[in-house]
Amino acid sequence: MKSEHLYNYILGIADNSLILGQRLGELCGHGPSLETDIAGTNISLDLIGQTRSYYQYAAKISGENKTEDDIAFLRLERHYKNVLLVEQPNTHFGFVMGRQYLFDVFHLLLLKELQLSKDETLAAIAKKGIKEVSYHKRFSGDWVKRLGDGTPESTAKMQEAIDDLWPYTQELFDMTDADTAMALEGVGVDVSKLKKAYFKEVTDLFELATLEVPQSTYFSRGGKKEYTASIWDICWQICSTCNEPIQTCSGNKKTMTGTQITIDTHLLPILGQVSDPEIPVLSVLDLGVIREAKEIDGTVYVKLTPTYSGCPAMDVIGDDLKIAFAPLGKKVKVELVLAPAWSTDWISESGLQKMEAYGIARPLSESADKDVLLAGAKKVICPQCKSTDTHLVSQFGSTACKALFKCEACLEPFDYFKCLK
Repeated sequence: MKSEHLYNYILGIADNSLILGQRLGELCGHGPSLETDIAGTNISLDLIGQTRSYYQYAAKISGENKTEDDIAFLRLERHYKNVLLVEQPNTHFGFVMGRQYLFDVFHLLLLKELQLSKDETLAAIAKKGIKEVSYHKRFSGDWVKRLGDGTPESTAKMQEAIDDLWPYTQELFDMTDADTAMALEGVGVDVSKLKKAYFKEVTDLFELATLEVPQSTYFSRGGKKEYTASIWDICWQICSTCNEPIQTCSGNKKTMTGTQITIDTHLLPILGQVSDPEIPVLSVLDLGVIREAKEIDGTVYVKLTPTYSGCPAMDVIGDDLKIAFAPLGKKVKVELVLAPAWSTDWISESGLQKMEAYGIARPLSESADKDVLLAGAKKVICPQCKSTDTHLVSQFGSTACKALFKCEACLEPFDYFKCLK
């Protein structure tokens, strides 16, 4: 194995997202409202998507011919390295939001530091996940405030949830041998240094939510290093579903905002026929997800960059590329490339125009995007009537990369493609 410490460090981060994503996935179709249900499912998708990126990297460095699925499903329960917080079972909605918020605050602090890693792949995964996790934290934090400062019943349930979850927070800052080794190399994050900022942010929100900070001095630990019963229950539920038990160059070059792509010119007409399955009016060239495409001895090698973590379109695009080149007798090999991370700046101008004609508002600048998604500014232009009298309905739209808006002028709902840089 290239680096046992690096491998274990990656699993320590990824397993948290996997298990929490699984817990949220259990609630699909059971949210208190449609919007909340969709939001929870989108958060689950984000977390599982981040997990896939981590596991793909771990499989690559393992040197054991592993796949991401091997790492996800073919480990004994005691080999998962997640903290106990994320595996706590779903009880009531307040408990779910409390668990989510307590993890989200830590997760965002972690990713902001991890984006500075000397490991380019880990840094790229972190940069891609920061915006997603920022949405997660705002969503869960808003619900903690709403329920905490709500009715007597909601306040009591929210306080009960925080009291029950609080003993699991200290483990977030425990350092394993892998954590220490990677932090010393500038690859990983010394999570013990995040503790002060974490508890200040959490206690400040509790004050706004009229919730009391638990005074318990007892804290549960062990999830990072040893077997726990709850994780086995999750794994067993997964396996029961599928009845499978857990193991007893020549070409055209152009530059796109800080990155260079290389595509053999004769491949462009075929690539232009392959559409994004989520926005079919856009080709993969319009979207800017093709990093490299070259033909060698009858095989087309394509490097594909995912837009958002866990974007299901990437698998479909890979299959569609193979179908597109099959009539020409050419095989296609697709490689997912994470660094540098995809940006909405890579969408071509013609692609943006096609998007608007299709009924999706184009992404704003990074600062304007924050204004509309976090401060309610009216800057998004309705693709139907071109009015700016629009407002945010939900940060989670039909897919993870879009938010749902409504135009007050023509009364039409529409998707806004979020800015990602």
